[in-house]
Amino acid sequence: MLIPLTAYNHQIANKYSQQQLNPQKAKQVYLNLLAVSAVDFYLQCLGISTDIEASYSHNPALFSLQNVADLQISKLGHLECRPMLANEQVLKIPQEVWQNRIGYMAVQFNESLTEATILGFILQPSQEEIGLDRLQSLDYFLEYLEKLSLAAAQNSEEVRANAKLVKLNQWIEKVFEVGWENLERVMKHPQEYAIVRKKPIEADRPNDDITRGKLIDLGIQLADRPVVLIVSLLSTHECEREIRLVVRSAGNYPYLPEKLQLTVLDAEGNEVLQAQAREADNWIQLEFTGEIGEYFSVSLALGEISMVEEFII
Repeated sequence: MLIPLTAYNHQIANKYSQQQLNPQKAKQVYLNLLAVSAVDFYLQCLGISTDIEASYSHNPALFSLQNVADLQISKLGHLECRPMLANEQVLKIPQEVWQNRIGYMAVQFNESLTEATILGFILQPSQEEIGLDRLQSLDYFLEYLEKLSLAAAQNSEEVRANAKLVKLNQWIEKVFEVGWENLERVMKHPQEYAIVRKKPIEADRPNDDITRGKLIDLGIQLADRPVVLIVSLLSTHECEREIRLVVRSAGNYPYLPEKLQLTVLDAEGNEVLQAQAREADNWIQLEFTGEIGEYFSVSLALGEISMVEEFII
């Protein structure tokens, strides 16, 4: 594909190349930036999002030390755009850019540096000089990019799904998910939690190290009746964890909403345990033991209003 190299492209390349004291390095930077501009133009024409400013090739601290000619493709990674002069018959890819790239483009200039031709694509070099007959077509490159996009989207969904899981085993190492706070942050009178304990937490582990609470939003109807879900690890045997769930009022109103239900569900969504607040209950609680790696979820429901928190032990 033939790409025009504009005066602006040359202006940017000249700006950065003039920062180099070594004439050979200055020429290298100049050609690298022209190649990056050509590929950026090509991808922009196809509607593929790029971030040229986030590329290593536009970071003076990097391109002054390394022979880099990459273009950041949004959410996918760095594509190396290697320049070739008009009379060159091989693509040169220095070993210093063999890592952290999603692929390599061959970009050949005409003699006056007013146009560039994207000759093809290679996924991963095994030597510094690549024959042009080894290059894949641009159609292959676009198919490859589509596969990367699908994989990135799938991975993003998995990350979001995993992010919802509260990983209780990490709590022992003082690693807590966002929203799970010390009781002092989520309860008006955190000392009241002591009255619902039937047995102490292990003496060698401070209470607030393995007890956390989270404010629960049950809808605008209960805006003046906030509640807090408190989760404690009561014991940490080699393969099991004993867990206590407590729901308390977190505001000025001392009692929980009547008929508020606390339910524990297994990985298949089956109800395992349930507790329900009566007219003047200050708290409801459940205790159970689970194995490391076991999944469960906790539901808080009042009539048609409900919320679910997901956990893995």
